Amino acid sequence: MVPNYNDPNDASAHALIQTLYPSRTVVGIDVRNLYENGGMIHCITQQQPVDQRN
Repeated sequence: MVPNYNDPNDASAHALIQTLYPSRTVVGIDVRNLYENGGMIHCITQQQPVDQRN
């Protein structure tokens, strides 16, 4: 996941990162709403608690 900001440079950054990870699928994520509310991609990709009851 690559943060996107609705900026003309998003496409260049996406393409550059894709060249660095050719065997991976690079996905652009619009983070403007996250950033506006004090978060970033790491906030939405944190580990989820495991239910120990099972």
